[in-house]
Order: sequence, then structure tokens, then C-alpha cells
Amino acid sequence: MKASELRIGNYLQDKALDKWFSVTSQLIFDYDRLQLQNHVKPIPLTEEWLLKFGFSIIKSIYNDNIYFHEIRPELEIRLIGEEYDLGIETEWLSEIKHVHQLQNLYFALTGKELIYEENE
Repeated sequence: MKASELRIGNYLQDKALDKWFSVTSQLIFDYDRLQLQNHVKPIPLTEEWLLKFGFSIIKSIYNDNIYFHEIRPELEIRLIGEEYDLGIETEWLSEIKHVHQLQNLYFALTGKELIYEENE
């Protein structure tokens, strides 16, 4: 992961504390210069993260999970085995492995931030 992949508000995991946090502008500035990659890592995308971001589950005819977002129902993510793919109206565009990748793609497509909802 490079600093150029990060946006303010992306979630990463602190390796030492094993806790996630939100990226700040200072972290992006210092990331490559201070070799922060030794201290933080991307968060693997999981169903739990998708649900906390407001996605809902639909079962597909092939028994793979498909998730859609209530704000943008044409934006779908499907889980096939261990891999997530992003699609718009069933045109599958990109494999997503990490939370920050989903955040960045979602923002690029919608102009809105994904909000992590602790209460759901």
C-alpha cells in the first residue's frame, strides 16, 4: 500500500494495537517519509464491514452473496468464494480486497463518504 492509495477518512489497522482508525492528512503526508507501512496495514474487506457501511445482502441464483447499498442500489458487491467484486447494475468492474479500496471507489462513484455505523 502506498500513500497515494489513501484518502482522509480511510480506515486502516494499527499493527501493534490491532485496532482500526481513520486516516488523517498528517498520516498521508508522513506515510512514505516515515515508513509508516511498518506500523499500519489495510483492513481486509469482510461482510461485517459491508453491513456496517449500510450494504444489505441479497442471495444470487448461484448461491453467492450479493450486497447492495441502500443509497445507491445499482452499486453492488458480490462475494464469490473469498473475493469481493464491485459492480454497477451487474457490470462487474473491479476486485476489492480492502476497506479503503471500497471507500475510495464508493466516493469516486457517488461523491459521498461511506459511514461506518457502530449501532447496526
